[in-house]
Amino acid sequence: MSRKTTEELLEESTDSETENNDDDDDDDDDDDADDDEVVSEPEDQCIMRDEVDGDEVESNSEDDLDNLSEIEISDKYFTSTGRVYVSKPPRISRRAAQNIVKEREGLRSEDEMLSLFRGRCPFKVFMKDKPGKYGILIRMLTDSKSRYVISMEPYAGKNKNAAQQTNSAAAVVKRLVHPINNSGRNVTTDRYYTSVDLAEDLWNNHKLTLVGTMQANRKHIPQELKEVSGRELYSSKFAFSDPDTGSVPITIVSYIPRDKPKRNLLMLSTQHYDDAIGAQSDPKKKTVINLYYNDTKGDVDTVDQMVRKYSTKRATRRWPVSIFYTLIDIAALNGYTTFILNFPDWNRKKPNQRRLYLHELGLKLVTPYIEERARNVTGLQKCVISAMEGIMKRKIKQTSGAKEVHGGKGRCHLCTRDCRSKTEKYNKVSKTTIICSVCKRYTCGKHSKKTVVCSICEDGCEESDV
Repeated sequence: MSRKTTEELLEESTDSETENNDDDDDDDDDDDADDDEVVSEPEDQCIMRDEVDGDEVESNSEDDLDNLSEIEISDKYFTSTGRVYVSKPPRISRRAAQNIVKEREGLRSEDEMLSLFRGRCPFKVFMKDKPGKYGILIRMLTDSKSRYVISMEPYAGKNKNAAQQTNSAAAVVKRLVHPINNSGRNVTTDRYYTSVDLAEDLWNNHKLTLVGTMQANRKHIPQELKEVSGRELYSSKFAFSDPDTGSVPITIVSYIPRDKPKRNLLMLSTQHYDDAIGAQSDPKKKTVINLYYNDTKGDVDTVDQMVRKYSTKRATRRWPVSIFYTLIDIAALNGYTTFILNFPDWNRKKPNQRRLYLHELGLKLVTPYIEERARNVTGLQKCVISAMEGIMKRKIKQTSGAKEVHGGKGRCHLCTRDCRSKTEKYNKVSKTTIICSVCKRYTCGKHSKKTVVCSICEDGCEESDV
């Protein structure tokens, strides 16, 4: 509305009032004075009045925002459980919630991992979306940036004893986040775990925020967000917890990702409390909550992929052994993550950095046992001794002369070579305990030579060797 049009309307209203009050001249003078003041009102004040009527407030004062915050909250959603939501992010709640948990660098992702196993197991599960499909389900909490596994819990079936701990989705999340309680970090979950009750419990009792997708049959979701008829493609509808009720600041968004068939994607967040949309150039108009979830949701799947690439697993029909192999792989991955964080320049330019780390880790674990076994290599084959020398990078000193091996017997390899049949071998060739110091094969007294040394000379030989 222009200034000229406003003056004309005000002058017309002034003329009409003057015609209705012709009998009182004094009153007419007062009314004319008041009308002159209205006509001379600045243009900004007229614009402010028009925009307040349209629920659009423009003011730079925080006091004005406090007074007009109720005008911004136009629509309210009521659920069957008694929850109240508003359609616009209230500004009062932002300043009132001073203890809101802020985003930190360390973000956590909670999801499921499948340890492949096809043998007999009372709690083996089938998951068609996982590679391998059959296995033992392991729920874990990982870091979203470093992929470090913080905690995990295998699924052992339903608890028949009521006194045992429950396996509900909320109870599992609470047990997994125990190491990061009261740290102010965010937890990202999928739709199986996300709920309004869990978000409130993590906020109040654990000082953690929650971001995740949510099933439509969960409690405390407004019906307006579930409806998809009449909505445009890539449109978003928000619902914010009413600040007047004193509840946890929760944001629920309904997003339409596809048109045929038209479905909505429900997401919950206590990390965000606004209706911000991502990049303006994005044709799908994804919300900030959606983009945040996409950046932090796939960490457990990444851990599963990394564990499968370099694994110690071998074919087995025993499920405890299968879980043991999985634990070794996860421990090696955590060790690699910790090592790289402390020594970021170690073999940085090499593409097989993790493989080199696992090779060094294996050598460090087996070297003490090889050193102990190298003290007595009696009975070992040449290839085994050669492999031990390659790992220790030194020659193994071997004792000379034939020596009796107590506790083990075998037939002389020279006598059995002259036998014509197996019957003659087992009937005529007796067993012996003497083994050749060179070829490490059993040799009888007939085909071996013994050196007789007295005790004094034996002591002198040992001193010279030292």
